[in-house]
Amino acid sequence: MQSEETCSRWGAMRGAIRMEWDDISDDDLERIENNREFLIECLRHRYGYTRMQPAAEIERFIRDQGLNL
Repeated sequence: MQSEETCSRWGAMRGAIRMEWDDISDDDLERIENNREFLIECLRHRYGYTRMQPAAEIERFIRDQGLNL
């Protein structure tokens, strides 16, 4: 069971993810929920990223958003 803080943080992050990568579907976001590995695979599939590119993109995104994950 997720804490209220985690759920609230995910809600904010979900919107930011959607703005950053608009090809990610609502279904993808449901599956991604706090799962970095699925986000990596989703970015590779949706955007044709190389094997290492999604991890770098996610790190940049986290830094730009000021998130502490």
